Amino acid sequence: MRSTGDFGKWALLLSGLVLIWCCRSQGWQLVSSDPDTEAGIREFRELVFDDAAHGWSVTLSHLLETSDGGRTWSKRADAGLNGFLSSLVFINRQAGWVVGETQGETVSSIGLLLKTTDAGKTWRRRLITEVPGLDNVSFCTSSEGWASSSGLIIRTLDGGETWEKKGQLTEDDNPVDIECTAPDAVWVVGRAGLIAHTKDSGNTWVRETAITTEHLTRVRFFGQNGWILGAHGLVLRTRDDGRNWVKLTIPTRELLTDVTVLDQIGWLVGTQGTILTSKDGGDTWEPFSSPTNQDLSVLFFLDSSSGWAGGDRLTLLRYGR
Repeated sequence: MRSTGDFGKWALLLSGLVLIWCCRSQGWQLVSSDPDTEAGIREFRELVFDDAAHGWSVTLSHLLETSDGGRTWSKRADAGLNGFLSSLVFINRQAGWVVGETQGETVSSIGLLLKTTDAGKTWRRRLITEVPGLDNVSFCTSSEGWASSSGLIIRTLDGGETWEKKGQLTEDDNPVDIECTAPDAVWVVGRAGLIAHTKDSGNTWVRETAITTEHLTRVRFFGQNGWILGAHGLVLRTRDDGRNWVKLTIPTRELLTDVTVLDQIGWLVGTQGTILTSKDGGDTWEPFSSPTNQDLSVLFFLDSSSGWAGGDRLTLLRYGR
């Protein structure tokens, strides 16, 4: 087990946590849940796995690592006093970033960046003083990445060492998710139907104003195929890298929060434990049996037959045999 600093083993059996690892049939199984914790405080905000055993996650306050498929987790870093963590991304086994907010010496809050280049053995802490906090991060290469801070979009060309302003949305805009599809191309989505993108490194931005007014939660691209999710079961799909978007008919009215599509097999998750699946690459979707009614917020799949879903009250589900 890797160890950094004084962070010790964090056994998720604490605080009345329920652990279940049984019933090895194909489907979603409950790995962990903590129904006694306060909603929204302890939740899996992102999940990344290298293989069936080893993975990473972030909660509001901690960066966590697992070596047993998510049954137990170890603390690897924290957000600091009055801080929070919001987003995690790895582009390969070696290079990863976590962003959030921490308390500054002269201002109330500043951006926080944690970076590893050695597969998580060490995490270097960096303060981004130009912004009050970082909400989302997306990297396309080990050096080129994007992040959002309220309505401000910033870009790095050196792996997060320095950042430059590349876009300013209106004061009412607050991007909820960001996805770079190429080093010079990025999409952002957010509240009140915010959909904006650039394909020239942020020199010009195009805002889609006639697609929806729903609250949007996630933008994901798998090659030319892209997905935008939102409130009331909203799913928007593009097959041509965002030139055209189509609204799909989905059998739920829940808030949808994450999507993955691999080898024609698709998964959607959302509030109240919602899980939907597709067997035709996302053309049609149908409900799938869920072992929880907790809100689910993130998905991560190694391949079409092995994945995880995480959400509120440290709820973690595992799919596979």
